[in-house]
Amino acid sequence: MAVNSQVALPPFQRVLDEVWHDVALVTSALAGPEDAAAVADRAWEQALATYSEAPDPRHLRAWVLEMATRMALEHHRARQRELRRSGAPAAQGSADAAQERAWSQVRALPERERLALVLHFVGNVSHAEIAAIMGTTVTTARRLISDALRSLRVPA
Repeated sequence: MAVNSQVALPPFQRVLDEVWHDVALVTSALAGPEDAAAVADRAWEQALATYSEAPDPRHLRAWVLEMATRMALEHHRARQRELRRSGAPAAQGSADAAQERAWSQVRALPERERLALVLHFVGNVSHAEIAAIMGTTVTTARRLISDALRSLRVPA
């Protein structure tokens, strides 16, 4: 992303204070409640390390959520590789059975659909911000969410 040298970035702590809850929601939804804090910490570390290269201050929320999403997806992929190597079944959380079934259906969605769905409904991210985070168009972001919802409505 290009650095916007015309507008000064706010102090990093202000960004953290304004966006931490959204990062926590997105990482919890994508990485699971057990690993959300570690994934969010990695996202914040990356954001702090690259803050001087951040985009226009109007887009800092999307920029941080993009990092959180990438960290959660990296975590998910690493966990899947680890489970395949060990042959162990995925661990069940302490959530009630219905909630766990719903989240397992969300986790089973194709990666891009899952990401768009979680960003929109859990992170309360607009279609335009989703498009920016995912490097796609607003129309495609809307389509990904629609496809994800359609997949979740179909009985398994």
